[in-house]
Amino acid sequence: MRLRRAGPRCARPLNCGVSRLMKRIVQTIVNSDRTRRVDVYEAADGTFGFTHWKWGASEQSWFTVGPAGSRCDSAETALREAKSRVAWASDGVLVEPHPLPLQPLAAVEYDEPSVLTEYVCSYCVPQMTDLERAGLKALHARAKAARSDTTRVRDMILREWSGQGHPAVVAALSAGEAAFREAVRDRVLRDHPELINRCPKCNRIARTPRAKQCRWCFHDWHHEQEAARG
Repeated sequence: MRLRRAGPRCARPLNCGVSRLMKRIVQTIVNSDRTRRVDVYEAADGTFGFTHWKWGASEQSWFTVGPAGSRCDSAETALREAKSRVAWASDGVLVEPHPLPLQPLAAVEYDEPSVLTEYVCSYCVPQMTDLERAGLKALHARAKAARSDTTRVRDMILREWSGQGHPAVVAALSAGEAAFREAVRDRVLRDHPELINRCPKCNRIARTPRAKQCRWCFHDWHHEQEAARG
């Protein structure tokens, strides 16, 4: 195994040559506020390496910073080297590999009403009424019809699933999609407040009611619950 630095120690922007060496990102580690990340990647020649990135707030972009490694024989070796050579990496959070740069937590817009609306409409369907489910089904059908390539398919979708033949659904959607989804959110959470799953660290809404890793700060509380159960 041979390691070498990928270029000079000075910071370089995202579109630098090192990003073109990556065939695919295998693993990603981020620090607590997501202003630094390490990508373990597979190169085009079958070897593995890692790249250390730093978020530039003024530039709103990622820059490579040292150290970096390449020519490793496996992803595990590259990850081990990264943790030994990047000061914060051993305490970083291992997250799902992402082909696009993750933004730091401070750069991610968090609009809780919008997040809650998507959360409820995606994952709280069993707690909805028949009319609420029919309304969401009609909205999905209308969105699918709008993306249809042919008039025949679009008309068939609208005729069969858009709720046009159901006066109650038409009335429920009369104020528009946003108003309907927000009304469903408010009603479901009023009757079932226990469905809200918040990160115990940043207090933001998790992706699903059963999620145990935060989509915003990446805090993982699987082990915390196991310890509480004793």
